[in-house]
Amino acid sequence: MNLATTTPDGTPRLRTVVLREVIPATRQIAFHTDRRSSKSSELEVNPRVALHFHDRRGALQIRMEGLAHASQDFDRVNAWRKLHPGSREQYAQELAPGSEISSPTDAIVRSEATDRGGFENFTVVAVQIDLIDWLSLAQSGHRRAAFRMSDGIPHCLWLAP
Repeated sequence: MNLATTTPDGTPRLRTVVLREVIPATRQIAFHTDRRSSKSSELEVNPRVALHFHDRRGALQIRMEGLAHASQDFDRVNAWRKLHPGSREQYAQELAPGSEISSPTDAIVRSEATDRGGFENFTVVAVQIDLIDWLSLAQSGHRRAAFRMSDGIPHCLWLAP
């Protein structure tokens, strides 16, 4: 999925993150990130985010909006344990994501880095969804709907595509 955030000066930022968990009952979705990343600091200043999913085979586009926060609802320890060891190594990198380096090999994580951990840099981010904009693409005609929460009440409506 693609995640859109805003920098403190208002510049939009877009990046791909991996959807890790969905909890329909609480309208939350989760992804992982490094607490040292720019997206983490952007979310602290402005937690409003937009998410975008595209399913080419299913001819669907889904846009969501909501508030992101470092989650207490998702089990961070269990999420860490489920990660592939190679993924855990990335969190053990001494350099923060986005740090300037002089050579591409300067940021290669060595296998011994896993001994130093990385868990302290690992964060589960939950997004509390308050808008879903659903678009179904079809040659016979596109269909679009919006699902919005307002004061705890769901509102559903059809939209022109």
